[in-house]
Amino acid sequence: MVTTKKNKSSNTQTRKNTITKTDTIIFVDDNLEDNIKPFRKYLPSIKSILVSDKKPYSQILKGQPASYYPIMYLKKYKDNTLAQESISIDPYTNTGQGISISGINKIIKWANQINPNQRTILFDWDKTISVLGGIFLPNINKNASDAAKFFSGTTERFHALQKMFFQLHKNNITCYIFTNNQFGNSIKGNEIRFNYFLQMVQVLDPHINKSNIIYGNANKVKTFKENKELMNLYRMSQSGRTRTRSLGRGLGLGRRSRKYP
Repeated sequence: MVTTKKNKSSNTQTRKNTITKTDTIIFVDDNLEDNIKPFRKYLPSIKSILVSDKKPYSQILKGQPASYYPIMYLKKYKDNTLAQESISIDPYTNTGQGISISGINKIIKWANQINPNQRTILFDWDKTISVLGGIFLPNINKNASDAAKFFSGTTERFHALQKMFFQLHKNNITCYIFTNNQFGNSIKGNEIRFNYFLQMVQVLDPHINKSNIIYGNANKVKTFKENKELMNLYRMSQSGRTRTRSLGRGLGLGRRSRKYP
């Protein structure tokens, strides 16, 4: 069968967004220009997976603008305390799909494949784990479980995320939250916000601790390179890069016509 140039280009795009069983370090983010492209250029042994941020989170919004998210969420989940307080403010300007449930299931499949090497996965927060861009908390002392559910979107996606993290840890895969969100910055003076963020993340993944949350400081490639532990993991991953290339299609995180999980 003859493959056209268009098909070749399409297949290349798909492979870039595909996990194979020999991948040992994976980075998942929604920002193509500032994060995914630089990782693919400067840290090519990392499998950098793009999550779409092109469509609003329709499962909650139902066609309404992003600012309606707390209102629409509260209609669906009437007991959520964060949604109850958030309807009095208008902070949200965008939402995304986050990692889809289908994409989550493909990550779980990758986790359950036998691989003797140490494996690591890094997740962005905004519009990747969360379906919202940003964190706005009217009351910093609100229930962390309600916050985790609020930022996860539907209950089904919330449970899918919990299952994903459980399976990742079950298979001894190290997980990081790698975010530019200020709530993920553990700098002095930001302890209250950081501790709340940590509690919220731990609802999804009880194994996450302070050292597993990395603040990207607006330049994630630079932050990664300056982290000795991450760079050691990267050097280990380079040894398996050739084997990964020859594996084949692997686990596509989206349909062939799409470029994201």
